[in-house]
Amino acid sequence: MSLRRLLLLALLLISALFATVPAGAATQAFPNPGYKGHLLDWCMTWGSNCGKVPADAWCQLNGFDKALSFSEWVNPGISTRLIGTSQVCDDPECDAYTQIVCTGAGGGSPDQETFNKPKFKGMRLDWCRLWATDCGQGAANAYCQWKGFDKATAFEEAVNVGLTRILSTGQVCSDPECDSFKYVTCQ
Repeated sequence: MSLRRLLLLALLLISALFATVPAGAATQAFPNPGYKGHLLDWCMTWGSNCGKVPADAWCQLNGFDKALSFSEWVNPGISTRLIGTSQVCDDPECDAYTQIVCTGAGGGSPDQETFNKPKFKGMRLDWCRLWATDCGQGAANAYCQWKGFDKATAFEEAVNVGLTRILSTGQVCSDPECDSFKYVTCQ
């Protein structure tokens, strides 16, 4: 282990020992936090506002007041997403978080997950829950419930995907103009 990582680890341990949490505040640790289907990038925007700022933003997005502590994952080797711009960093040099500990009175709903290019039975999920009916929110909600969540909180359409499968019936849409989802966020 490098001297830099040892120092970082020591600082994190010391900050955890001396961190104060208001009485009654909810505190929760999140290992390898993600954002819209990728690891959360260490920086808010390309190369700036790194560390605390995006950790606080991520905690607030999940219903907490702020980040109590966090640790860096240097070069995880997989893509990350910047919370400030929603851009994806595919460079293996992009850094992420190994953990964020959030605190705040509300707590919120940390049980959220984003599925990129969601699939059902090996095919892209169709944009509609029934054939050309209950499209968008209806299909996204049904997908989230199938995955064990309550509902979809965000989604985006992927137009003219081609081969999709309808969740409620298992029917296949093979027309080149069949639509799907770019992502579905479930909570």
